[in-house]
Amino acid sequence: MSTALPMQAVLFPRSDADTLHAKEIARRILQAFPHALVDWDRGNQHVQTRLQELIALRTPEVILKSHRSFFGHVAYLSVSYPEWPNLSVSSYVHSNDAVFFDVSEPFNVELLKRAAVDLSAGLDFQFCLEAHRNSGFRTHTRAGKFTDPIRFLRDFMSPWQERPTSWALIDGALRPLRYSIPILTELNDWMTTAYDAILRWLSSCTYRADVDATLKRFASDDAFARAAVAELQALSPVRQSWAIDIAEVDHQNGILLDHGDWMTIIHLNDVPKGIVTAR
Repeated sequence: MSTALPMQAVLFPRSDADTLHAKEIARRILQAFPHALVDWDRGNQHVQTRLQELIALRTPEVILKSHRSFFGHVAYLSVSYPEWPNLSVSSYVHSNDAVFFDVSEPFNVELLKRAAVDLSAGLDFQFCLEAHRNSGFRTHTRAGKFTDPIRFLRDFMSPWQERPTSWALIDGALRPLRYSIPILTELNDWMTTAYDAILRWLSSCTYRADVDATLKRFASDDAFARAAVAELQALSPVRQSWAIDIAEVDHQNGILLDHGDWMTIIHLNDVPKGIVTAR
């Protein structure tokens, strides 16, 4: 399956207090997956490669010093399943608030979903699936039955959480009085709407050079848009969908997809609102 953007499993602690050291992450992964590969030497090689890149860019010494502190604290982790004998999911893990696992080529969305569930359980982390290579277009998928799509937006999507729209000075502090609320318009044909919206975003986005780098594997804008829609359809059948609007945000377009056991939001930002035309 060719992906429009690299789809990753993003694992993160349930609270800020749960951030783990790389050695503890590796220990938990090995406990859950005894046959997992944990390679600290490859982790050091990864740190060295990035260090050389930073040096070539004439990065300030204070940043280089911080990066050198990663030596000995980064591990390459890889997990595989008998059902997918020639594929694996892997990550370079260090002490951080999130771990990003990628699927080896050729991409397999069922493997990514299975690994995300199992790895997050082994680490006692939460997880989501994300795909993005620039700020303008990305997708974000969460597992679970979300009966209230507005609640999903508020709880899980910080850019689209309720936004203060009016303020007042109360007890010496500036406090919000009113919040914006996302407006959802149900779609009859999410695939056509998403395809058209992605093409309109591509033709009007601000950072076209960044987008061109993303599209270099595709013959045309049309091919990219079709691949992006097909990727979301393959993730899980969509039972309901909506166009998203937040009145107070001028450069934000979005589509919300309810897969039943998953929910996905398609971000199409960096262009004026209105490119999502409901069908």
